[in-house]
Amino acid sequence: MGETSVNGRWQGEFYFFGKGGGIYSLNSNTKIRSNIIAENYIPGYPNNDPESGIGIYLRESNSEITNNLIADNKAYSFGALFIDNSNVNMRNCTIVNHKSCEGIYICRSSSAYINNSIIFNNNSSIYLENNSSIEITFSDIQGGWEGLGNIDLDPMILNPDNASYNLCLLSPCIDTGDPQLIDPDVSRSDIGYFSYEHTDCNLVNNWYVSVDGIDSPGNGTEQNPFRSIQYAINKSAYYDTIIVDNGTYIENLSVNSKNVFIASRYRESGDELDILNTIIDGDSSESVVTFKYCNNGASLNGFTITNGVSCYGGGIECYESSPTIEHNIVFGNYAREGGGIKALRNAILEDNIIRNNTASYRGGGIFSLGTISITGNYISSNVSLTYKGGGIYAEGLTDISFNIVEGNEADQGGGIFYCSSNSSINNNLINNNIANSGGGVYIRSGRPLLTNNTVVNNLSNGGSGIYLDNTNPTIINTIIYYNSLYVYYSDPNCNYCAIQGGWTGEGNIDDDPLFCDPENGDFHLMATYCGDPYDSPCIDMGKPSILDSLLDCSWGLGGERSDMGAYSGEGGTVDIDDDTGLPLPQQTSLSQNYPNPFNASTIIKYELPKQSQVTVDVYDILGRRVASLVDDDQVAGYHQVIWSAEDVASGVYFYKIQAGEYIETKKMMLVK
Repeated sequence: MGETSVNGRWQGEFYFFGKGGGIYSLNSNTKIRSNIIAENYIPGYPNNDPESGIGIYLRESNSEITNNLIADNKAYSFGALFIDNSNVNMRNCTIVNHKSCEGIYICRSSSAYINNSIIFNNNSSIYLENNSSIEITFSDIQGGWEGLGNIDLDPMILNPDNASYNLCLLSPCIDTGDPQLIDPDVSRSDIGYFSYEHTDCNLVNNWYVSVDGIDSPGNGTEQNPFRSIQYAINKSAYYDTIIVDNGTYIENLSVNSKNVFIASRYRESGDELDILNTIIDGDSSESVVTFKYCNNGASLNGFTITNGVSCYGGGIECYESSPTIEHNIVFGNYAREGGGIKALRNAILEDNIIRNNTASYRGGGIFSLGTISITGNYISSNVSLTYKGGGIYAEGLTDISFNIVEGNEADQGGGIFYCSSNSSINNNLINNNIANSGGGVYIRSGRPLLTNNTVVNNLSNGGSGIYLDNTNPTIINTIIYYNSLYVYYSDPNCNYCAIQGGWTGEGNIDDDPLFCDPENGDFHLMATYCGDPYDSPCIDMGKPSILDSLLDCSWGLGGERSDMGAYSGEGGTVDIDDDTGLPLPQQTSLSQNYPNPFNASTIIKYELPKQSQVTVDVYDILGRRVASLVDDDQVAGYHQVIWSAEDVASGVYFYKIQAGEYIETKKMMLVK
């Protein structure tokens, strides 16, 4: 029968056994009005397969369902509202937070008309059998639904974790319902059950967490912080910020239907040491962090995520969620799929270090399925033990850009396994990965676009650089050298590429690309203008319609058109003096090292407008000099030096340049 909270009146025939954890209606003309049907429980959950309809079960009934809240009921499957051989007219209902079943399940020649209703944050929104029909208008349906006035936007329910299902004041459901309906406040109808008492969304709350804090009677202020991150998440509302002090937190976080911003002190300081020292340890029990049913307002920023063990997403699982995961170190996690991160729907993975994670099946570093953005990450030393995608397994419209993918292993696609996609892979360095087939990249089906990648030094039995399997990609401005391109039932369109052994196509070359220092991981192109002994044949040899968006020694090197490889590409137009080529620097400057954070070696670049006596030194966090990189009289131009840090410990270091009267210091982080 279940435990039912009721507000209003019921009319019709109801049964409270077997099917229908809240209401069961059979062979009747039923009117279900103004009820709260919440937290019902069908016996058998979660281990057995229970009967159907955990909120309302309708069978062979003609029903009117008006102004009901159906929330947080529990069963294995088959719908918060189950419609079986029935005709239903539903208006002004809110069906939310059913994580084990559909919002509405419609079967056996049923029909439904739904108006002014919210169906969100359920396992799925609506299941419709082929012999049934549905019409929806002026409703908020997660995943979208065709119909007049329908939207697919976070309804901004105030605090569902604490059973507060009202809409907050910024909800897109307020005053956007059926214009023929009027709310009690004489405004246009809201969508959903609530049409009154909308309260402040509390968008500016900050909650603080510290290892020295206390959950209760702590109040989450900076002076009296909570002890656990999960406690702060439970207390938070939409778009709150949770700020976490340095320390180790043995927790498995669950962010459920909340768009909260969770950040270490790195968010304020910009100090990479805060990332290393703010650790969330999953204790080998579950995913370290799980996002469920969160939209793009959710974020995780500035943590070390480690020691997670799960079936999906050992470090971080994004289930039907679109959070931003940035500036984190994700290492030492294990899962069947997505050893480091499993991302579904529309997540953004940006500027993370993802290393030494393991998947037993697919996606040692990252498993992505959906419209996922993977940008600016360092993805290294991850393993898929038995199958695909050592560094990344990507399916759907995953965009992979500006990453370093190196030292990963799998059976297929040591660096990247890319499947059934028409999206893009651009400006990536894919280096030193290992697989039985497709050491660097394995692409199966779809028509992806590969632009300005450097694919080098990968190993496999077939297609050591790129393996193409039943796919017809377009490959432009890409270097495939010191490994091979292999084609199996595929017809790639390769143009303006440097491919070892040669390849048919416009503008392709077969020349050593002349990298600056490949043995130490520097795959920038040589340029005499930048102090190198030779000019790479890949400079100004890319597609003529593409211009490099930048022109300096760390990006584009020629002025006529794009270079080949990862460190050049489209993004804007530039004005170049055809007589002089690149202009001399206008002032002395020191660039941020790259990559940063780094493992083993990093590149430091600087510019001199005139000949100068130059010193470049590296110091540890205590101010002790640990390396002298440059001490020389140097000509005007673009310069770089590599620091090989094999003999020093992980941590924060500072590099300092003195050129004449110019002195500048920058910070970098070594992670081993």
